[in-house]
Amino acid sequence: MLLLWEEGVGMTSQQIKIIIAGSLAMITVAFATSSVSYFIIPVTEELSIGRGAFTLHYSIMTIVSTITLPFFSGIIERLGIRKIVFLSGIGLFIGFCVFAFSHSIWHFYLAAAFIGLFYYASTTLVALTLINRWFTEKKGIVTGIVMAGSGIGGVLLGLIIPPILASIDWRTTYVFMGGVMLITTIPSALFLIKEFPESQQSNSSKTLTDNYKVKPRKKRLFCNGTFIFSYVAICFFSIAVSFIQHLPSMIVGKGFTLTQAGYLLSILYFSMIFLKIIIGWLTDRLGTKIVLFNICVIYALGFMMLPGDFGFLLMSICMLVLGVGKSAATVIFPLYATTIYNVKYFTIIWGVLGTAITVGNALGSTIWGYVFDIFGKYDCAVMAVAIGIIIVGLVLVNFIKRSEVAIYENTHSHT
Repeated sequence: MLLLWEEGVGMTSQQIKIIIAGSLAMITVAFATSSVSYFIIPVTEELSIGRGAFTLHYSIMTIVSTITLPFFSGIIERLGIRKIVFLSGIGLFIGFCVFAFSHSIWHFYLAAAFIGLFYYASTTLVALTLINRWFTEKKGIVTGIVMAGSGIGGVLLGLIIPPILASIDWRTTYVFMGGVMLITTIPSALFLIKEFPESQQSNSSKTLTDNYKVKPRKKRLFCNGTFIFSYVAICFFSIAVSFIQHLPSMIVGKGFTLTQAGYLLSILYFSMIFLKIIIGWLTDRLGTKIVLFNICVIYALGFMMLPGDFGFLLMSICMLVLGVGKSAATVIFPLYATTIYNVKYFTIIWGVLGTAITVGNALGSTIWGYVFDIFGKYDCAVMAVAIGIIIVGLVLVNFIKRSEVAIYENTHSHT
């Protein structure tokens, strides 16, 4: 907040409420997704199933959310964000309670599919929609502040969930998490969210009409090398990010306790609270191109550190380095989209390009599980991914350069 005032960007009380609502939505993301990592060992041991089979339920959840994502922009316009968030909170609570009473992997798969109908609609999509409706300047730092909510959620997750799992059981913990979903959604829908600023209230229907008018442009927007390779690159980066679900297992495999693993993950998530804000601020100052490439290099270094035989201190440093890449995914890629494409097409573009993140998470969750099941360790795979992350940075920076050249040529052709 202080950074916003320092930059000279005035905010109304409702804009502050919107930032809080968006942050709560991202806290929900952390509890709905990153919590999977803490349940891998207790659930697979009790139900006698492989890690790949268990983490497949997360893939199912993200696949369902990805399939339904293109429809949610229209649903949000028809029902409104408040109703979507309220109904999603109830749906998430029910889904996690089903997890708690599951006695077969198929129960997890069915509950995950049900949760997939709700969690993206009430989290990232809602947060980005609110940002684009309520803020026209300094979207980088506002996006960073809102997305930092997932870091706050991750810190709470790492501090609360391991002790509960250790002292009670995983079933009760799932019910507890369902209650958290209600807390992060229902009050937000009732007291914080307002659909549009006053100046847009009378134009909201016109905005929706304008969005439909650009539908004929979709083929031109999506059917080109820039979009396709951007999609693949972001998807690969997200596969790397999804390793965080297996990070506690890798840490425990190095001789640490599950509680220590929770503390290390808390360091990572705590750093994300500040890193997301810093990344957004730096992007406003230095530009997307410079920030994006440096993030990829730093994140790759974090993966290269993972196979090392480190003590708690060096592992803590490794967590901080990995936090840079984890923080960037939900901040830099939406800003990348606004850099490559016309801002007025953001909702349309991100409605499809944003699925690369969920597809990558869906694939990555299962891929990393089977990597361990097949090879018995993660070391070689994380080194290969580090190289891939650097390639991703080079590809996306090249597209930004090409867009800058196109903008320059278009500008000078009219002068």
